[in-house]
Amino acid sequence: MLTARLKTLGLRYGLVSGLCFATNNVLLLLLARAGMHYAPAVVVVTCFMIPFSYFLHAGFTYRLGMGVGSFGRYTAGQVLNAPASMLIYAILCDGFGLSMMAATPIMTVTMVVWNFLCSYWALAHRTGRE
Repeated sequence: MLTARLKTLGLRYGLVSGLCFATNNVLLLLLARAGMHYAPAVVVVTCFMIPFSYFLHAGFTYRLGMGVGSFGRYTAGQVLNAPASMLIYAILCDGFGLSMMAATPIMTVTMVVWNFLCSYWALAHRTGRE
């Protein structure tokens, strides 16, 4: 029973994460192409992605109603994405000399596990669902 629920949750999470992955990368790369440094670009994209991804995860991945409490928990977990992303960019761009274009997919893939844990904590874990 738990295995079936995790498979269903994993499929839905994968679909939403794929859309968020693509949206996040497109926005970051557009800002990089426009000449924006990775630090403010991450902040700008984070401000867009938090409500966008919350809406998708609450409504589709976990199939829960949206509320101030779950949005607050979700935001708390996701706000850590910005400094974590900047640290990863600093290591990849400033440390290893990669361009933001090359570092963006690496950074985004690294964040997938973190985002799953945060969204589960904020949404499904609290309600006992999934």
